[in-house]
Formats: sequence, structure tokens, C-alpha cells
Amino acid sequence: MTARGGLPAAPGRICLAGESLDWMIGGPSVAAAISLRTRASAHLADTSQELTIRSGPPVDAGRTVPTAALSELAGDRLDYVQAGAVAR
Repeated sequence: MTARGGLPAAPGRICLAGESLDWMIGGPSVAAAISLRTRASAHLADTSQELTIRSGPPVDAGRTVPTAALSELAGDRLDYVQAGAVAR
């Protein structure tokens, strides 16, 4: 799906029951797509030694991570953006 400006986008998700059961164990859940979105970006430094990640509202946060440590998550809400960069 593409949002305005040609950037990739996906709808937000709300889970009313069975949080994470669907993707963790294939169990039942009541989930729906919602129209809320956020934008996330990742930029590799010129030296290719660090990756800067940023997430817009409602997260509104960013950090720089050494590329050698990309798989080490910090335990905060930017972990989803960092994990996406690792998987990419």
C-alpha cells in the first residue's frame, strides 16, 4: 500500500481481544485495521557504521545505532522500527 508522496504505508491495527495470539501461536483474536498511521525512516551514515532510525507521531522518537549492534534491541517502542531495518 502506498501513502501520499509515494512512501510505503500500512494501516494501524487495533486488537480488541487475543492480543498477539494470531501471529504468535495462530490462535483466535479480534483485530481490525484502522486509519491511523505513522512514518518511520532509517538512514545509514556515510561511513556505514551507524544507522539512524526515526518514528513520527505518535511515537515521535529517534536513535542512532551502530550497524554491528542492530540486532540488540533497547526494549522501547523504537524496537519495532529497528527490527524492521534489520529484517529489510
